[in-house]
Amino acid sequence: MSSTEPGLQADFIFFSNIHIADYLLSEFEIRKDTSFCTSLWILIQIRTISMALHTVTQIHIQKSDLHETKIYQESFNDIDLETGQLLLRVVRFGFSANNVTYAALGDKMGYWGFFPAKFAADVVLDDQQFGILPVWGFAEVVASKHSDIKIGKRVYGYLPFASHVIVTADSVKKTGFVDVNPSRKSIHKVYDQYLFVDNDLAYDASREVWQMNFRPLFMTSFVLGMHVRDNCNEGQVLMSSAASKTALGAASYLRSLKHREFKVIGLTSPSNLSFVEDTGFYDNVLSYHALPELDANSTTWLLDFAANGNLHDQLHAHLSTNFIKTSLIGATDWSAENKPSMKTLNSSVFFAPSEVQQRLSVMGQADFMHAYATAWKNFARIAGSFMSENQFEGIEQLLELYDKALENKLDTTTLVDASF
Repeated sequence: MSSTEPGLQADFIFFSNIHIADYLLSEFEIRKDTSFCTSLWILIQIRTISMALHTVTQIHIQKSDLHETKIYQESFNDIDLETGQLLLRVVRFGFSANNVTYAALGDKMGYWGFFPAKFAADVVLDDQQFGILPVWGFAEVVASKHSDIKIGKRVYGYLPFASHVIVTADSVKKTGFVDVNPSRKSIHKVYDQYLFVDNDLAYDASREVWQMNFRPLFMTSFVLGMHVRDNCNEGQVLMSSAASKTALGAASYLRSLKHREFKVIGLTSPSNLSFVEDTGFYDNVLSYHALPELDANSTTWLLDFAANGNLHDQLHAHLSTNFIKTSLIGATDWSAENKPSMKTLNSSVFFAPSEVQQRLSVMGQADFMHAYATAWKNFARIAGSFMSENQFEGIEQLLELYDKALENKLDTTTLVDASF
């Protein structure tokens, strides 16, 4: 057997560079008297494990024309990961009008910067013209070069519209880690955190679809509701795109307030009118054709999830000086030719992550999370009666899902369960 030992030693030198030699010795207990065939078989198996290839699929979206998409695929080898990096396989994710907002405001708000349209560092793609849409969902660690994070770990967080993503794990704790990948141009640290589901108190394996669709949205709903509660004491608060999940969440919070001096009115399309009314979250619901029915003598604050300039113009014409304020939260009507003018109205952009940080600094994390959990349970209890799940799997169905979202044709009563 001595004639085979130099070959085995050479293989050990190769494998040691990728931390396989220790694994080989400890798990398989190779000895010098191991038969040549057995040694060869073991080395082949370990080499196969250590050089696992993954087919990575990304959906690229043209920033200047959101209808234009292209599919990018490449093979990625585990051994190309750098120290501290993880390869995450995107298992499942939610999708809603909120994702259209990410695309529509991608350049202005920085959402295109999270996941550039390229994968490996040595692959040059046109990430100036194309971007990858962010989504919220669950992923699994399928390759790891971080000593504290093992393969198979399941995480929840901000993911790309793709089958895989490389992250660089930092600040690793029992609850999760932060991605500090230099290619990631983040706009707020809340988007860079990944939670380990086995240490996430809010995680429920039987309700993953609810979590990935509502968890990011309801946090916005919650702090938006608190913001309105603290800054409005009369008149009427209007919500455009009243059937959207973020609007429904905010309306449910405002509805739960015991002492409220203002009305909450939902504005929606005729096709969604009955659904929005049936939720019971709004004091009144009107279609966009019925704006003249609004009380023109009441001071009015618009929470705008649509970003349609025509709506602003009509409200201004009807309400005149009583149209006192607009908060822009989303852009579900992203294709509207007439955009709201931020200069001519008392307008501001409501950025939820900043509001969350402000609330945390005032309330403390324990009180804030308790209030959030209470509001979430109240909403989920009611919403469970009118929300259903719908699965989209594979590139063809995902493109169909994306097109529906662009055309504002997603079923508002559906929670999306999407996967590659």
